[in-house]
Amino acid sequence: MPKAAIPALSRKLSDTDRSSLPGAFARITRGYVHYEFSGPVDGPLVVLVPGLSVPYSTWERNAPFLALSGFRVL
Repeated sequence: MPKAAIPALSRKLSDTDRSSLPGAFARITRGYVHYEFSGPVDGPLVVLVPGLSVPYSTWERNAPFLALSGFRVL
């Protein structure tokens, strides 16, 4: 699945920007959280959380393998 380029972190995303990116956005008190599901809806859920020591790019490589293995990946 092709991915859109992720804008610079210092840039505030507009509703138009968010609608052009993969996944979805949930509005929270201090902004938005981006999330994306893959894999079968009825598969066991695996939640991949990026953070200080594990950047998003790590999960970008692992999520497709997990989804193809039958897991529902968030």
